[in-house]
Amino acid sequence: MPHHPPGATALLAARTLAPLLALVACAPSDREVAHALLAGDLERAAAYGPWQEQAATALALRARRATLNEEEWRWTLAKAQDHLDKGDAHQAQVATGSGLALAVALGRDPAPFEALAQTALDRCDGPACRAEVHAQLALSTDREGWRLHSGQAREAAALGRYLPGGEGPGRCAGVDRAMAGAALAMAAEEYLAPPDPATLLAGATDRLRRLSADPRVSAALGVGAPLPSAATVDALIAGAVDAGFPEQVAACEAVEGALFALDPYSLAIWPAAMTGWEQHHAGVRVGAGLRLYHQGDSLLVDTPPLGSSAWEAGLHRGDALLGLESEGQVFAVAGSEEADRDRQIEALVQGAPGSSLTVSVLREGARLRFSLTRRATPVERVQGLERGPDNTWRYDLGDGLFYVQIPSFLEDTDVQVTEVLGALPGLRGVLLDLRGNGGGDLSAAVELADAWVAGGPLLQMVGRGAPPPPEDGLVPWNEALTGQLLEGVPVVVLVDHDTASAAEVLAGTLRERAGAVIVGEHTWGKGMAQGLRPHPLGFALQITNGSVTLPSGRPLDRAGDPWGLTPDLLQSATPLEALARTVRHRRAGAVRAYGDGAPVRSFAEDAVALDGLPVLEEDLQLQVGILALEAVLLLLDDR
Repeated sequence: MPHHPPGATALLAARTLAPLLALVACAPSDREVAHALLAGDLERAAAYGPWQEQAATALALRARRATLNEEEWRWTLAKAQDHLDKGDAHQAQVATGSGLALAVALGRDPAPFEALAQTALDRCDGPACRAEVHAQLALSTDREGWRLHSGQAREAAALGRYLPGGEGPGRCAGVDRAMAGAALAMAAEEYLAPPDPATLLAGATDRLRRLSADPRVSAALGVGAPLPSAATVDALIAGAVDAGFPEQVAACEAVEGALFALDPYSLAIWPAAMTGWEQHHAGVRVGAGLRLYHQGDSLLVDTPPLGSSAWEAGLHRGDALLGLESEGQVFAVAGSEEADRDRQIEALVQGAPGSSLTVSVLREGARLRFSLTRRATPVERVQGLERGPDNTWRYDLGDGLFYVQIPSFLEDTDVQVTEVLGALPGLRGVLLDLRGNGGGDLSAAVELADAWVAGGPLLQMVGRGAPPPPEDGLVPWNEALTGQLLEGVPVVVLVDHDTASAAEVLAGTLRERAGAVIVGEHTWGKGMAQGLRPHPLGFALQITNGSVTLPSGRPLDRAGDPWGLTPDLLQSATPLEALARTVRHRRAGAVRAYGDGAPVRSFAEDAVALDGLPVLEEDLQLQVGILALEAVLLLLDDR
């Protein structure tokens, strides 16, 4: 044991403690750490302050992610090249699309994948493949490139509709010159600003000429003569019919070409698609809830949608379908022609709301029969972290923090979100997940923003779809009302490249008017609002009728500068990370119990790893979002 002279021990202790005392003296306050964290400095948060463990975990995930990103880059590049070498243009375009998205996520030069995409484009064996490649190229280019490739993708898709494997003329069933004229008249009255007739005519002409110029499409449609020039869209349709176009195809394609010439978001919904369109925007599924999947030669029941007739009746995943009965029609799986089986089943499953469908299945050797009723089943507006045994969502992050995810905006999404949050005990802060949310009902997003914003503007909108000024004494539609449920509740918003339209409005408005922090990726960039306008003739238009900006006047649309939303805390995700997140969320949100009370067995889900390529085990964006919310709360509590 060493011997120290008198006084040396105290001196040694002082020298030993000096660095530690200096460290303590210089250590930042929790408030300073919170500010550093919100500026993206996870290293400081991992070294000091109340979130060292969580920040260290996030840093470890970032380090692991960097390694995996390099593996994903090399793997995706090799896969794309391998598919091209084998002559598989379709798989090559899938791989190059992932590569282009990967380049965006990592901020790397997309040139290697753009070159491969161009090669895939040259080798594509049909319009469907070209449409996919152009759609992928659109996401990796600047605004002008996006417009160019988006247009080429739309035109290639139009060609593919009339080749083997495409939708065919059936999508245009019931469309004639009168309906086309009514659609264009509605567009002239409803569009953002009165459209130039020459622009409409040019778009319609370009679409029909492209169709007639493709030998396979013209042969499939019976077009035998050149498309004549015309002074109006109606005359163009008449000339196309004289050239051999079926009237329904000439009419619907001319209108769609004219609308696309205005912008990429204005669409016609023809009679054949009206039912599905109405159900989608009403936020309901109409049917019995019977879903099937193939396993070898067998047809098995998939887990029914929660709340559907099939779920309530007690159909289970894995039940082997034996037969169906509906309206006096009987179908037996045994003895049916496999090539025609799916079509027969689909036709029999369809039916009017309120009608019955009887399903016969084999379960563990026992034959069972279930009587189902076709009806509307609401689509879930709000999701949480995971389901419990009773199928309800868990939202709790702990310590008064809660997580809610909104997949899209339907007409009463705001009501359901506020109902969920209003019922949560001890609410201190919200992590709002808008990743993958492509928008929807703008009014629902505005109403939800109002729940957080204590007065003042929620957005700005110009165009023919903007509501008129209110009558005296009434609050304008885009002004917040005071005294709403979530005023003063801190919120952090998760966004990604697919966050668009109404979801961008909500995120941006919450940042400008409620102090929200945005975490994730640069958003899509859509600031054009569409009105949904049905017509008595049985069709509808989704027509751009407004241009939307944030309360500050900042534009969102790609046509502006700047566009979209740049997060306060940038944390990108690669395609494989996004896939892993989607699979984890699907597993967490899977139905836990059937309507008869039986628990749902665990079944193998889609593999996340591709050819052994490992993936990030955790949702890094979610982890950073939770840390940001903790930091915001500390700063507010410390005021």
